[in-house]
Amino acid sequence: MRILIASRSFPPDVHRGSSRLVWNLWDRLRQDHEVVLVAGWRRDPSLLPADARAVRLDGGHPFKARAAMEIAVRRAAWRFRPDVVLASGIEVPVDVAPTVGLIEDPFQGESAWGRLRGLRRRLWRNRISGMAAAVVPSNAAKARLEDFGIDGAKVRVAWPGVDTARLLPDATVEHGAEGPVRLLYAARMVPGKGQHVAIEALKGLHPNIQDRLTLDLVGAPEDDAYVATLRRRAEGAPV
Repeated sequence: MRILIASRSFPPDVHRGSSRLVWNLWDRLRQDHEVVLVAGWRRDPSLLPADARAVRLDGGHPFKARAAMEIAVRRAAWRFRPDVVLASGIEVPVDVAPTVGLIEDPFQGESAWGRLRGLRRRLWRNRISGMAAAVVPSNAAKARLEDFGIDGAKVRVAWPGVDTARLLPDATVEHGAEGPVRLLYAARMVPGKGQHVAIEALKGLHPNIQDRLTLDLVGAPEDDAYVATLRRRAEGAPV
């Protein structure tokens, strides 16, 4: 099968959950299929696979980035003639071949669009409606797409797998039962990741318990307004 994979990010140029997922799919599918990769880059195009079609994306100009990605995918599809397109994001045109979209939180990045948020939502709805299928990581994400007017029968939920063995505490280090507990929340700083929920949950604990806890929020600040909200919520808390 001829598969065109298109993604706005790809490791190690960008480290995020969705880009790592695309990398895993690309690495596995190319073992048994003809695969062409079209990937956006922000730091250094040399970090992408040598045979990838690299597309420079400007995070400060969403229209420009979207147009650049769409043009690159159309050019690659015209030459490669794929049987299917595997797309991460909505910048990928859906009329070049049957398209399966890997979709994240539809509200992510809305602040960058300012007064054009309504237009962005229409773009989301029209593009996803044209896909053969949309794959989302949770029932909550599926519900949001349905709120956008997307037919729920077209949306599939694929829960992200986590290798819990890699996250186990170091067995060689002694952890005192009465000592402080440090909690790590590693995720992009966007509303859909729910850091605000973690902060409020911590603040709702009894002061005697709060004194034994520290919450570290670590992640890429993709939504400046949301990060500012998190800082305000965290005032006076062990965050």
